[in-house]
Amino acid sequence: MSYNVNPFNPDNEYSNQISTELNQANENFNVLAQAFKDNDPNTGIVKHAIISDIALYGETVVNNINKYEFSFIPFSRLNVSKDGKPPYSHNLYTSYYSLPDNKLYYFDGNKWVEVNWQDWVLNDPWYLLGKLRIYNGELQISNDGVNWHKIIPTVG
Repeated sequence: MSYNVNPFNPDNEYSNQISTELNQANENFNVLAQAFKDNDPNTGIVKHAIISDIALYGETVVNNINKYEFSFIPFSRLNVSKDGKPPYSHNLYTSYYSLPDNKLYYFDGNKWVEVNWQDWVLNDPWYLLGKLRIYNGELQISNDGVNWHKIIPTVG
């Protein structure tokens, strides 16, 4: 059966159509805003989010990112440590990965906190799709499930 084009013939003229569309758009944005903390998209914090990557919100960070409550990790930089020692120079939320023991840490402003990255990986969609695995304590990635390549977990 072929498709028949039906001409668009509205019953009413488009009086105030732009105003109507703008009002509807504003209403939609008001509904969407309710998904954010304090109903304010400017916070950048989505209600009930597990992790959000955004900078400059240190006061809202749960200092133990191994908790799965509302936690929040700003952008960070990863340092890879060949000898397992933390970097001398660090800023808040800087992270480092220790190659000798395959451990990931982040700096909470006072001390280095170990991150249980294995738990995070086990809940990652790519792990569930068979593209990530933990093998001999190392994180690995594969496109085909045959060839696996070591990668380093990071925070942020």
